[in-house]
Amino acid sequence: MVIPLRHNTLCAISLTWIAIFCLVCILTAEGAKPAHCRADLPGCCPNVVEHVVLLHIEKTGGTSVRTFLQSAVKKKFPKSGAICNYLKYMPYQCQPSSANGGSSTCNQKNYDYYDSTIATGSHFRKGCKLTSSHHDFRIIEAIPEEQRKTTLLIVNLRDPASRAVSHYHMLKRHGDPGALNASGVVEYFTTDPLGVSISRNRMTRVMAGEFCCKDGAPARYTGAAMYKLALERLDEFCVVGLTSRVQDTMLYVLHALGLPTDKPPKNLHYHNNAKKYQPTAPEVLKQLSDFNAHDVDLYTAARTRFAEQMSALGEAGSGNSEGGDGVKGEGVSEGSGKTEVIDTAR
Repeated sequence: MVIPLRHNTLCAISLTWIAIFCLVCILTAEGAKPAHCRADLPGCCPNVVEHVVLLHIEKTGGTSVRTFLQSAVKKKFPKSGAICNYLKYMPYQCQPSSANGGSSTCNQKNYDYYDSTIATGSHFRKGCKLTSSHHDFRIIEAIPEEQRKTTLLIVNLRDPASRAVSHYHMLKRHGDPGALNASGVVEYFTTDPLGVSISRNRMTRVMAGEFCCKDGAPARYTGAAMYKLALERLDEFCVVGLTSRVQDTMLYVLHALGLPTDKPPKNLHYHNNAKKYQPTAPEVLKQLSDFNAHDVDLYTAARTRFAEQMSALGEAGSGNSEGGDGVKGEGVSEGSGKTEVIDTAR
């Protein structure tokens, strides 16, 4: 039987529209935000905020943000603003994973607390409105789904080479044997096994949930899957801050919490220990950047996200950054040929 040409044409047109409709549905589903996230802000800012969690990556200005948050959260929750930095319940730090693996009981106290108190919701029922720690994304994964929907997540990121230099100087100030015995930051963070474990692609590993040692499993310092996971998780955070724009980060936090933004927040914890040190040579910074390539890419994505946040806030930022303008690079002194790394709060 011969089907009329007109009928064939109509069938082809119908199939085309069905295909287009299916494609639109797929793209819409992939790009759609969960219902509990505000549509007017990038990332996932809860429509209803009951808790704030700061994933504190060391030497990214997290202490400055946490100090500010203590005041902001008390204003947001004037009747129940408990600050639970885990210090009463578990170590604030976690033992990093390493390429050689570790003890099968590494960080056991932390993971026991996740299971017994965070995953059950009792941590938040204690009135913990603000929680912060030097852990990795596993602590966020432990939060029950219903509480995740009302938890505002914050993370601060920093230029990776600047973060490494600042971390190295901090370790030396605290008497860390490896840092004291190394010839410099490059040797310690690129050749010493302990230095590599605590520094290489640290921001990516924290975001991917692969920084803290668990069951003694060996660490992965690089990997496309790990980086992809870290990048995707930026979208789960309401606030992705930058160390070089710490006060603008604080201003955006106020906006996300529904608090007044008419007065620029003060950085009560800012200090500049870098004035004590010689500026870091460009070749050193390049070596550190090359060794932390995933973190460099993640930081680039964070800067794009930060620009979206400033746009949502309705301004490009006040220019009150400490340690750089967040555009040309952190702490770059134009014309000097060298980079001064601003050692902001740990």
